[in-house]
Amino acid sequence: MYKLMIVEDESWIRAGLLKYFNWEELGFTSITEAENGQDALEKARIVHPDFILTDIRMPKLDGLQLIELLRQELPDCIFVILSGYEDFTYAKTAIQLGVTAYLIKPLQYEESMKTILECTDKMKARIEERKKQEKLKKSLEESNKLNQERHIKELLEHDFSEEEWQKRCALYQLPLLNQRYLTIVFSCISQPGWDRSFWERAAEELKSLWVQGQNFFPQCHVFSYSSGMTSYFLLAAGESSDLSAYVDAVLERITAQNLPLYCGIGLEVTSYEKIRKSKQLAENAIRYRFFKEGVRIFDASKITGAKGYPFQITENQKMVLINAVEQADHRKIKQLMQQFIDEVRTNEVQATPEKLFAFVQEMIGTCVRFVHKHGIDMKEIYHSKLFSYQILDDFSTIDDLFGWLGNFMYNIGKQYKETPNDTAAMDTRIFSRIESYIIENIDQEITLNAVANLFFYNPAYLSRLFKTKLNKNYTTFISEIRINYAKECLKNPAISVSEVGPMCGYHSYKHFVKTFKKITGHTPTDYRKRLGETG
Repeated sequence: MYKLMIVEDESWIRAGLLKYFNWEELGFTSITEAENGQDALEKARIVHPDFILTDIRMPKLDGLQLIELLRQELPDCIFVILSGYEDFTYAKTAIQLGVTAYLIKPLQYEESMKTILECTDKMKARIEERKKQEKLKKSLEESNKLNQERHIKELLEHDFSEEEWQKRCALYQLPLLNQRYLTIVFSCISQPGWDRSFWERAAEELKSLWVQGQNFFPQCHVFSYSSGMTSYFLLAAGESSDLSAYVDAVLERITAQNLPLYCGIGLEVTSYEKIRKSKQLAENAIRYRFFKEGVRIFDASKITGAKGYPFQITENQKMVLINAVEQADHRKIKQLMQQFIDEVRTNEVQATPEKLFAFVQEMIGTCVRFVHKHGIDMKEIYHSKLFSYQILDDFSTIDDLFGWLGNFMYNIGKQYKETPNDTAAMDTRIFSRIESYIIENIDQEITLNAVANLFFYNPAYLSRLFKTKLNKNYTTFISEIRINYAKECLKNPAISVSEVGPMCGYHSYKHFVKTFKKITGHTPTDYRKRLGETG
């Protein structure tokens, strides 16, 4: 637990000191020996001892010189002098250097032990106090960091008066006055099989790279916050700072990390009132990924001010779309979606996210009118993202976007054909479809939100359906499916118990065992043994 260093030029005395006290009983698990002051200095700078017992008179560097050199580097270390010289001069110097105790050779065990115990108590008290201070400092730093992140978020999302801006910057110690500003946005588009921890790791890596970059550009300040699967960075620098070089250097390192992220760079601005606009331009720049496949970084300053190609659905295409939905004809829907994809690609040079969004909304509007005409409760069943920019932000490519729209239309048609006027029956049937999907992807993390999006349900409404129709929540529903699958796997002796958990979507063995026992009343191992007994 604690580290001791014994410094003595006489090897036989050193060996005796190792055995004279029961150091292990006193809490010392590491003991370093040094044969003189110079040797001790070099070793202490490596091992950082908590307690140094040193002789005074030694070659190369004496004990008092050693203490003088180390007391600043090891402020919490306990120094105890060991000497055969009862010299007041030494004692006086030792006191000035902050030595805790002074032991006289030859040692008297009881008196020496009493001194050592008093010193170890002081050592432990110092270490505990240091830990408390470090914990408090960390807590204050984290609190200040959270306050700064909250403030940066508010600055990027709301408008403030100059007086309020200055007040907040002073309150949160933000060097954001009289600066040049640039907003950079990183967005992670979720892929099948990913969980939130993947994004959290990527977000931390981003922060780390920007902070490391400040070592080379100390006049550039960076502040950040995350929302959902998007991270926002506000950069601030003085007039003489090379902000663009800082950005280029960090983005080069981020690109080298090969993180699956899209980056949008806003415009550099010189007043706080324009920061929010810089952020909006960065967000919109990322949406140009639909027209530039393979590109990951989009700079708003390099995007031309094109009016945008006027994508439209012809009346004939609307008729084909409605007919395909009525028939739940997946092939025809896919063909129509491919036509739209081809049109976007043909005109991608003139395309803009705004025009693409309007195009998508026209298609959704056609489907919504069909839904209302046939009595499907759009408000309860379909997700609100259909009517916001999130319809674009959830997808990486134009193929993914129109592929999702095609499935959305097909599901409307399928529900219309199966039960055009029976919402209750449709609600009940959704459970068997969800169960089939879970079984097909049993080893993946499958959240309620993911299932709701997949089957075009509002998450809150789907959650209520589980409780009202099945009298259980989604967590219980998916756990029972996973454990039933686990029971089948356990019947196969070729599969070890430890392998069954991950196969069923449990990547924590402890969690798997706990859930299995909660549902079956037995641990997986006991369950397999019972199978053998009954077999």
